Amino acid sequence: ALYSNKAAGREGIKRFIHKLLRFYPMATIACAFTLIVKSVQATDITALWNVKTLVANFFLVFSGWPYFSMMGINNPTWYLCVLTQCYLSFYLIEWVSEKLKINRIWFDGAMIVLAFGLYHFNLIEESTYRGIGAFSIGLILCGLKDRMLKRSGLRDWH
Repeated sequence: ALYSNKAAGREGIKRFIHKLLRFYPMATIACAFTLIVKSVQATDITALWNVKTLVANFFLVFSGWPYFSMMGINNPTWYLCVLTQCYLSFYLIEWVSEKLKINRIWFDGAMIVLAFGLYHFNLIEESTYRGIGAFSIGLILCGLKDRMLKRSGLRDWH
């Protein structure tokens, strides 16, 4: 059982990295292009060309993280920042729920409560709260659908 938990953890890490590799090149190109365009148009480029801004944008951590909380160089990439956080929490919750043998629907519900609490106390931005909340609600709905299909004997029906 311990081996399978370690294997599930490694598999989750591999799947998370695979997801990042799918959209990270696009996000990097979008941020670089927008940085160049904004630099040409800006009268003061110090806000764009500082270490914090560059790290936050090129590592997709500018939405939902207290130290890096700012608008992105390329504003639509906030979605990718939130999506990265959602996938990270998804695979972490999947590993913990398998390890503790607790249905992950409870953890997804806890994520909704946590996101609401963090937003209520101004620790995360509204866009991050909405993204994590919607992602978690979607996971709960999918989990309930799978549970209903499994009970009805239609598990493989799509």
